[in-house]
Amino acid sequence: MLQSNGAYYRYNVQRVESVEEFISQGNVATIKVNLTKDYTLYNSDGSIDRSSSNFKTLTVIYNMRMINGNPKIYDSKII
Repeated sequence: MLQSNGAYYRYNVQRVESVEEFISQGNVATIKVNLTKDYTLYNSDGSIDRSSSNFKTLTVIYNMRMINGNPKIYDSKII
């Protein structure tokens, strides 16, 4: 939807602040991390959409699975 109307996000900061939990079993793993994100939504005319831009720290749980020897995220949840 964003791309079709010429809007896009620019990420200034994406940083893992801490790893709260990591569990693995076989070829699957779950990791719970605290992330800091600073992002800006630009409209097609180049103006900033302040209601969809933010700087925040959040906790995310990622579920991963090994595919061809590489971990791939197959699900995530912001808590």
